[in-house]
Amino acid sequence: MLYKKRRFFVKKRLNSTKSFVVGFLFNPSLTHVVLIEKNKPLWQKGRLNGLGGLVNDGESISNAISREVFEESGVMLPPQLWSQFHKTTNKDDKIVHYFFAVSSLANKAKSNEKEKVSLVSINQLPSNCLHDIKKLIMLAMGRMDCTSI
Repeated sequence: MLYKKRRFFVKKRLNSTKSFVVGFLFNPSLTHVVLIEKNKPLWQKGRLNGLGGLVNDGESISNAISREVFEESGVMLPPQLWSQFHKTTNKDDKIVHYFFAVSSLANKAKSNEKEKVSLVSINQLPSNCLHDIKKLIMLAMGRMDCTSI
């Protein structure tokens, strides 16, 4: 929507809050999780994170996590197999919804985009993980008896 303001046209954001999804896909024995080595944003470059990304306008968060995991790893899990276990809002009003799923398809995850996807041991997480990944993985594993938050 454009508004005229003192001879300048200003594009007004109707919704300035951005939502993101991050998913942790575990193998059935719960010994490994799929992570991605990020290229962007810059502060995540070279670091391991869960699979995910931006929620598109009009898209549900459960559809977003299913889509993002497929785009990044080639693994298609229906939205109902993903369980939300955590949510954060940062200082820039960005909301991050965290999900987990357990599937034998974790073993088939592969790099589909420019970022490298790996199945990593939960007991030997690489040193280049984002600072809170281990805590989030443990939180997800602790919530596996629940379906959502």
